[in-house]
Amino acid sequence: MLRFHHHLTVPHLGVGEGILQRVDLGYGDDRGNGVGDVRSADDYAAGHIANAVNVPVTDLLTHLEGTTDDDSKEEIHIVCYSGQSAAWGTCLLRLAGYDNAYSMLFGMCSWAEEFGEGFWPDKIGSTYVDDFTPDATAKGPEGDLPVLNTGFETGKEILDARIATVFAEGFGEAAISSGAVYGALNNYYIANYWSLDDYTNIGHIEGAMQYTPKESMALDADLKTLPTNKQVVVYCWTGQTSANLAAYLRVIGYDAKSLTYGANGMIYDKLSSHKWSADAIYGGEVVTD
Repeated sequence: MLRFHHHLTVPHLGVGEGILQRVDLGYGDDRGNGVGDVRSADDYAAGHIANAVNVPVTDLLTHLEGTTDDDSKEEIHIVCYSGQSAAWGTCLLRLAGYDNAYSMLFGMCSWAEEFGEGFWPDKIGSTYVDDFTPDATAKGPEGDLPVLNTGFETGKEILDARIATVFAEGFGEAAISSGAVYGALNNYYIANYWSLDDYTNIGHIEGAMQYTPKESMALDADLKTLPTNKQVVVYCWTGQTSANLAAYLRVIGYDAKSLTYGANGMIYDKLSSHKWSADAIYGGEVVTD
């Protein structure tokens, strides 16, 4: 039986300082070890972390498989603009067996101030503070798991095929904005990925159901309460954990999307923690060669 465990420890997020220490030691190299920058080629050329390798997020797995010897892997840090697509790609890498893959928290926005325009500083907001509710909504009834039609029979073949499919779809298929969700709340099964206390005390999107991080999405817990006939929207604090989780859910067949920027993009002024701020900027060196 094909089993998935990596979702119980999402997200795999690193901080800028840890990457700086490794880069200063000559950690990055051209084989795909070290820092993988999944931003556009133009943005990478305009400035990046020293020794980072530029590769499209959809090509991460094939790049690593084609250039890295399994016996010589070190930690792999995936960096994007805001941490959203990197968290998505990191989950897929881990499901593929790269347990040394990490996503940099807040992406390049946390590396240097110059990378913030159009991303974290511009994406925080409190538009929906008055729309959050403390009233709980019960999870859906337990149902069947998604049916996977890959043409393969063994667990490894099925998993590999699903990972390849989700990578090929790209992060865009796994992402949704708060505006889109609020524009059609009834169209989605909304999963709040916080503790029960936070779900109750801070409030949540109306109609959202509470799923406890690192517990609820297990097969022997509440995974089967997710519908297979309706789009599932997962949201967390920053959109990074939910991006990681959405990748996992898509691999096992759910039509899942991550609400980008999470609560930071909806109720920022109400948050006392789990939020973006300038304090997250490490101030690392930026190179153009």
